[in-house]
Amino acid sequence: MQALVNLIEWLFSSKKTLIYMTFMMKDYYKVTGKLKAEGVKYRVATFSQHTPGDWGDQNNEYKIYIKKEDKHRAQAAIHQK
Repeated sequence: MQALVNLIEWLFSSKKTLIYMTFMMKDYYKVTGKLKAEGVKYRVATFSQHTPGDWGDQNNEYKIYIKKEDKHRAQAAIHQK
């Protein structure tokens, strides 16, 4: 179901360029924080698959999409220290 929602959002969104993908929540927050600080608008698609007794976030997938024309700004923001 979540994959269908992500597909529909992708089809109707202007933010279609995948700029970053991670399985770690700390990396997700780090990257989105940098994008926000630089004023780059983004969209996130998530997918999670948990099994009973699973306590980690390694089963969560975070994909961050941006507008194609913002690609260079986003890359610069992500790779700055």
